[in-house]
Amino acid sequence: MKHARAGMVVTALFLALWFVLLAPTAIGGWTSYIRVSGHSMEPTYHTNDLILVRHQGAYRPGDVVAFHTERGRVIHRIVGGNGISGFQTRGDHNQWNDPWKPRASDVVGRAWFRIPNGGAALDFARQPYGVGLIAALATTLVLADERTKRRRRENASAAASESGESDNSVGVSPG
Repeated sequence: MKHARAGMVVTALFLALWFVLLAPTAIGGWTSYIRVSGHSMEPTYHTNDLILVRHQGAYRPGDVVAFHTERGRVIHRIVGGNGISGFQTRGDHNQWNDPWKPRASDVVGRAWFRIPNGGAALDFARQPYGVGLIAALATTLVLADERTKRRRRENASAAASESGESDNSVGVSPG
């Protein structure tokens, strides 16, 4: 019983930590995920890197930020400007400034963490065989957990029987 309660506490703490650090904004979290495509941010980021970005109260030159444009989301470095009239941005590999001038309201967040080639793993997870593999892994983990619980119950029951403390014994009253 103590192990089950400890397991539930550890699971709850893990989920809370995951939510605070990694939950996507779509479900109320603070983190957005940007997949790098192209070479404009090399050598800082490479194609297929997965960048976790978090919204900040303010942004300044030097920050690498993801922002919305008419062509989709872009991740580039702020090189000037401000959040009211618009930031001037540029890819680290580029010699020219971007044509966009995103305002603070256009910014998704500042780069927080990089997962090298994480975009490729995301592609795999979105394919039917990737979904199947993830489902099979989850099923295996659930079944293994159930098997472990059953063994513990059987061992506890066997130990109780050997010591004469079995719940299955029938009491006979003296008469």
